[in-house]
Amino acid sequence: MKLQLKFRSGTSAEHRENVIARVTKAGAAAVRPLFPGETDEELASLDVVDIDMPKRHKAVRSLLSGERHVDVVEDEPKRKLKSPA
Repeated sequence: MKLQLKFRSGTSAEHRENVIARVTKAGAAAVRPLFPGETDEELASLDVVDIDMPKRHKAVRSLLSGERHVDVVEDEPKRKLKSPA
């Protein structure tokens, strides 16, 4: 399971690290940039939260939803890629 996360504009690296540490403790397997190496502030504020244990999904999402440094948290949309015909 995955969540997409957007930090509020101006969130410091220290606050981001604190949120990521708490989310990891709550059950996230990893938190990684959606666009690695991005220099645009808006795109660099987007992360993917990997959750290996489905039963931890609700706890992680709840923690992020209540976090003042988080602007948006949502389930990653399910996509099916089709190969060209």
